[in-house]
Amino acid sequence: MAVKALVEIIRPLNSVMSGFAVIVALSMVTGGDFLSILPVPVIVFGFLTGFFVTASSMVFNDYFDKDIDLINEPNRPIPRGDISATTALAYGIILGLIGIFFASLINLYCLLVALIGWFISILYNGWGKKTGLPGNMMVSFCVTIPFIFAQAMLREFNPITIIFIMIVFFANTGREIIKGIADVAGDLARGVRTIAVVYGEKTAAKVASLFYLIAVALTPIPVILNFVNLFYIVLILIVDIGFVLSSIIIVRNPKRSIALREKKRAILLMLLGLIAFMVGTIR
Repeated sequence: MAVKALVEIIRPLNSVMSGFAVIVALSMVTGGDFLSILPVPVIVFGFLTGFFVTASSMVFNDYFDKDIDLINEPNRPIPRGDISATTALAYGIILGLIGIFFASLINLYCLLVALIGWFISILYNGWGKKTGLPGNMMVSFCVTIPFIFAQAMLREFNPITIIFIMIVFFANTGREIIKGIADVAGDLARGVRTIAVVYGEKTAAKVASLFYLIAVALTPIPVILNFVNLFYIVLILIVDIGFVLSSIIIVRNPKRSIALREKKRAILLMLLGLIAFMVGTIR
């Protein structure tokens, strides 16, 4: 079993983004002043909670998808034989418990939020994935957990974060639907009822685009409410253009190769969006 495979299976970019999202949310709520409010070790614990809980979810995803991945993603660590299913299961549990441990070092609210997020991610991977759109939304809820977690760290709630949570929720749901277009063959074999499987790739592309465009339509609200600075406007405009172009591309040509490319593009756009949220809310 190669160390490379252990790193690969946790999807490092996704896991780092979740940890980074906690920092972004802290910055949003405090206007960039979180370092003067929370001790550095607590901030590090927040990042590590997001990282390890997400890493655990990524491993569980590959564990429950091991049969589908033989068709859709044969080069992933489990189907190619670099990690056994049993090892992956144990690895996923250990990673999750590490994340929960770091959450417990912050406060009780953080522990509860982390437990809820971890539970929903496991529920999705074991059952929710087969439900199609509801499953997509379960994933998107988990993606928004870092924003909720950050407020638990501060023991306060800022209503403006609801807008950012909605932007992330809709953008990620669109990406999940596009992933379904890429995974039609394996999903059919396992009875996963994605929009692409039930209604076809063309319909799935249109629905994914709708979610993307809703996310884009929400991005001006923080500007209207005078909650963000010029950096947000510049960066989020780039993100918005990216999602609009992605919507046009996938609707015009909803085939597997395009969907694979666009889901990768979406993760980079979401990362840039997080940066826009962070630097754009510094006062």
